[in-house]
Amino acid sequence: MVSEWRRLCIRFRQFLLVKFTGETPANYFSEFKKVIRAATKDNYWRQNPVEGVNSKTNPSKRLKENLEADEYIKLFHTPSLNESVKDAVIFSCYTGLRFVDVKLLSWKDIKDGRLTTRIIQHKTGLSVTLTLHPDLKT
Repeated sequence: MVSEWRRLCIRFRQFLLVKFTGETPANYFSEFKKVIRAATKDNYWRQNPVEGVNSKTNPSKRLKENLEADEYIKLFHTPSLNESVKDAVIFSCYTGLRFVDVKLLSWKDIKDGRLTTRIIQHKTGLSVTLTLHPDLKT
């Protein structure tokens, strides 16, 4: 027999899957499971209600939009209240890196027109190295 607490946990996982896409539901539910595991250890429950309830990802069913050339040029010439953020977005457009990855970069990562990222390739175990577009060198 499934306890009410377990049903509540399963409903929470379902809520996350409806509300979010990608890895987010799995990440949130994994963190939730850690809290429940700690509460079970502190005797809030006799048996862990999320034991055996797996975290799930929710792949997006829609294609992400890409900037067209005219939209990119418009972005490039649009004034911004925060030029650093604008520069980071443009850098993302040129390199294909996500903003979260660009945010972690520092000047020492760029040498001789090549960017060595902190992103490790799964297959080779080596960091990703990109040759920078000439416009980024100025």
